[in-house]
Amino acid sequence: LAAQGGASARQRRARRASVCEEAARQIDLDLPRTFPDHAEFATADGRSMLRRVLCAHCARSPQVGYTQSLNFLAAFLLLQLPARVEGGLGREEAAFWLLECVIERLLPSYFTAQLTGVLADTRTLDALVASHPQLHALPPHLESLGLDLSLVSTQWLMLGFVTALPSETALRVWDLFLSLGVRALFAAALATLRLEMLVDVGGAGGGRL
Repeated sequence: LAAQGGASARQRRARRASVCEEAARQIDLDLPRTFPDHAEFATADGRSMLRRVLCAHCARSPQVGYTQSLNFLAAFLLLQLPARVEGGLGREEAAFWLLECVIERLLPSYFTAQLTGVLADTRTLDALVASHPQLHALPPHLESLGLDLSLVSTQWLMLGFVTALPSETALRVWDLFLSLGVRALFAAALATLRLEMLVDVGGAGGGRL
């Protein structure tokens, strides 16, 4: 039994190393595309910091691994944190644990290979839009154009609006998101569709996306 346990542990370590190596290659490709205009990530030190957070995630959670969008989430969290946070955690460590909280508790199954969590929540958002008194005409309008709301809503949900809204607005969304979970993202999506009039059904915009 001890020998079997040792072999199983070696297999897990080998699998984890393989996942981390593969993830690191993709992370390196994505680093230059992550907030490239922000001074923090225009430097080698900033990109290295982001890389360490993402690789640490992959080492801790090889069953999740790395998917595109985690780079933006980790970068966004790093940008909000000081060099030292309450409790003595360093900036990178705090960003890492916040990222794990988002992945495991706030958006479970969003970042797996099957994307089951985000696929389920885009369907939930579709239902909310269809029943909304100001947006119920949107789904048939999109269908007439051969479009699907998930083309934008998937990115909104997976990225928590960090690339879709101005930074100050995104921070307000995240204040609610960290307290209320995905319900805050649903509310932000409905508000974005309503206030920004992404689809102006029957109006002067003529169905602008």
